[in-house]
Amino acid sequence: MKRIKQCLILTVLIWSVGNLLWATEAGEVDLRLTKNLYIIFDASGSMWQQKCAGGDYKIHIAKNALITFLSNVPSSYNLGLYVFDDHGPREMYPLGTIDRSRFKKELSRIFAGGKTPLGKAIDYACQVLNKQKDLQLGYGEYTLLVVTDGEADDMAALPAQVERVTDHGIIIQVIGFCLESEHSLKRLVHKYREANSPDELASALQAVLGEAEQYSDLGVFTE
Repeated sequence: MKRIKQCLILTVLIWSVGNLLWATEAGEVDLRLTKNLYIIFDASGSMWQQKCAGGDYKIHIAKNALITFLSNVPSSYNLGLYVFDDHGPREMYPLGTIDRSRFKKELSRIFAGGKTPLGKAIDYACQVLNKQKDLQLGYGEYTLLVVTDGEADDMAALPAQVERVTDHGIIIQVIGFCLESEHSLKRLVHKYREANSPDELASALQAVLGEAEQYSDLGVFTE
């Protein structure tokens, strides 16, 4: 029975590798080199504030900024979305090929409220991206983008959680939207940006796409 199980695992692995290589031999995109972007979107209760939102609510500004950002993400990317809002923490768009219509529909369902379980979200994102990294045989690029307007409820655990992510070769970028003080993630991640207006948020999101390629040494962090 053990030998049969081992053979089945080997067969699945060979089949997966074969599919990835087949795409290359057929003259198409090498799926092993796919870039992956997983977004954690903080839609906690504080996103109902109007500060820094130009008279609107922060949640509306942030959702519209993500929709605009989505239109600029290349179709060759894998994209995923994890949200915590009035309905609790959950994955709303599993990491995979981009369906822009579906992604926008999921964003429209977000309703601000609740707490800020950033640590839980980061742990989940790490599992998702590591699984995809295994499927791509370690090739490709992996970026975790966190858009947040406040501190984590589980702040004490963040350093260890972030370290686990970066140890797996995953780039972490954070956008702090309208924060009153320095976010605890600022000195833990590869890139941190502050956005204090709708325009700054849009610019910070746009800067994300080209950023991951600049990191040749994951031990180098910038502010």
